[in-house]
Amino acid sequence: MYLLEEIFKKHKHLYSVNFNLRMQRGLSWLRKAKELDDDADLRFVSLWIAFNAIYVENLQDVFDEDQQHLRQFLLRLYQLDQEHRIEHCVWERCSQAITDWSNNPYVYQKLWDFQNQDIDEQSWKVHFQADQQRVQHAVAHRNTVELLLIIFDRLFTLHNQVMHGGSTCNSVLMRKHLNTASQILMTLLSQFMLVLLEHGQALDWKKPFYPVIQVC
Repeated sequence: MYLLEEIFKKHKHLYSVNFNLRMQRGLSWLRKAKELDDDADLRFVSLWIAFNAIYVENLQDVFDEDQQHLRQFLLRLYQLDQEHRIEHCVWERCSQAITDWSNNPYVYQKLWDFQNQDIDEQSWKVHFQADQQRVQHAVAHRNTVELLLIIFDRLFTLHNQVMHGGSTCNSVLMRKHLNTASQILMTLLSQFMLVLLEHGQALDWKKPFYPVIQVC
């Protein structure tokens, strides 16, 4: 965290105003998340805010279910990552946590669609089995971006559950899921931000949809 902040302070004069604003916001929430080791709920929320700070370009990105914009974002990061930090992070540093998480039905949205009677039991199980095969294919072919898309699909489900009142604060049942999610997200975000800081000049970053303004 401190390394990221030092790199940002040292090189921010090289980057655009929009890039600096996004990174400043993202780093501030990443730091906050690191201070919340004893609060699984707020740590996860802080990490999600940090992610949105560097990712979201318009409100549609928040609700986009086809993953197209997320795929473009992750692919752009992956292509910029000449040191292969993201790949190392996924396959070496937290591969077991990622594999376990991607096969966890409790963070798979179709399970909850079934619980809410939007689909039948067979439908969610068929979808989940197909998604597990997708995980296996990504792992077998070492497809980093595809595996990241699967992970973020699970993270979105947990995010919606927490942010839309679907869990109890400090729930014992949720703590395991939140801790695993935070471990993965913290590790990934640190690498995402490092790659971005190394290549800020190459990025044409849109203005955040909540820019800094003064209203007289």
